[in-house]
Amino acid sequence: MSDLKRKTREALTGYGFLMPNFLGFLLFTSLPVAASLALSFCQWDLIGPIKFAGLKNFTELVGCHIGNETILIAKRGQAFAVLKKSKDGKRLRVKGVAESGAEYNPTYERVEGWVARDKLQSVERAVVVTKQTPLRQDGKEIGILHEGQIIVVKRPGADRCVIETFFHGKVVTGTVDTAAVDESRFPAVAITSRVAPVTQRRIVPNDPDFWKYLGNTLFLMMGVPIGMALSLMLALLMNQKLRGILVFRTVYFLPSVTTGVALYMLWRWIYNPDFGLLNTAILTITKFLGIHIKEMPQWLASVKLAKPAIMLMSIWTSMGGPTMIIYLAGLQNIPPQLYEAADIDGASRWQKFWNITWPMLSPTTFFLFVLGMIGGFQGGFEAAYVMTRGGPAGSTTTISYYIYNNAFVWFHMGYAAAVAWVLFVLVFIVTMFNWNFGGKVVHYT
Repeated sequence: MSDLKRKTREALTGYGFLMPNFLGFLLFTSLPVAASLALSFCQWDLIGPIKFAGLKNFTELVGCHIGNETILIAKRGQAFAVLKKSKDGKRLRVKGVAESGAEYNPTYERVEGWVARDKLQSVERAVVVTKQTPLRQDGKEIGILHEGQIIVVKRPGADRCVIETFFHGKVVTGTVDTAAVDESRFPAVAITSRVAPVTQRRIVPNDPDFWKYLGNTLFLMMGVPIGMALSLMLALLMNQKLRGILVFRTVYFLPSVTTGVALYMLWRWIYNPDFGLLNTAILTITKFLGIHIKEMPQWLASVKLAKPAIMLMSIWTSMGGPTMIIYLAGLQNIPPQLYEAADIDGASRWQKFWNITWPMLSPTTFFLFVLGMIGGFQGGFEAAYVMTRGGPAGSTTTISYYIYNNAFVWFHMGYAAAVAWVLFVLVFIVTMFNWNFGGKVVHYT
């Protein structure tokens, strides 16, 4: 009986120690998670009453519909072949090679879509360019017409014909070789009488921003394997038996001790286009080499450079942190007898790494990769909030920052909860995929 009392007392004591953790999990984790799940089926702006919305938040988030998507804004004077008209007669389906982009450096692309009929006017005679040919004015070549372009004939000729075409942002008149054009391809041609959007019927997502920000998140996640590779390299260096190696390990780990906001402010200064460290270094090097740069990179203000800049920063901050420490622990757990046997067999450093170190580190690598994927899906908020506010043009907005905007900027609490649960499903699917397929290449000893 005394033994039973002792075991009961020990069990109650253990439950007493676990109770604070259990209550904390219940109050601060499980109940908020359940509340967010219930809220994802509702609409709430934090002020008015909560309204049940069913699956509306989820259908708006991941659903799609068939709609008109603008594929080109055609300027006045661009010529297209008319293929057919819509059933109501208000739109015409057109096809052609259209000019777009900057006037000084335009691009040409083949387009096919619908244009409002009242924004087109028919022409009596037109030809299509069958091969690249020079466009001349007053006997001087002013540019090149591309294959597939449709041009209006003003006056035909045996060798050359006078034409009118849209060229470098404006309508110009010139001459082209008759042998380079053909007028028998299209039965009807029309030109835009004013600026007209060319649209296509496509499957359009209900919330295109969500998919854009998911793409941003996946792009930034490409830094995860790069950071892991660099962390492994640092761990190999920090695993050497050298005097003062503990000092080097501490120095490489120090950036991870610094709070995230301080690091992001530091990197925002580094990327400053006017007085930042990076542009100052680039300017100094180019001046030394005698290279003139017209415009310095606008790192965080450029749609093309903002994501790579943030990814570079995240790689730098992660490669000497906990990932390096975990790899270092994995390296020190490898039995030294394996390396001694490899030395006896005359194995090179690369052979020892590929046949001993890498297989023995596979459980560590798998663990870090799974955690990196989970953190990648959930991350990006702090950097976007401190450095770019999600800009420019949403190019650095991630899913986590999109949740924040919906919840605390636009007060769409139900929609934010729905985004969070969709993110949870994505993380769960990716984790299960990694667990089922990635675990097959892991070597456990």
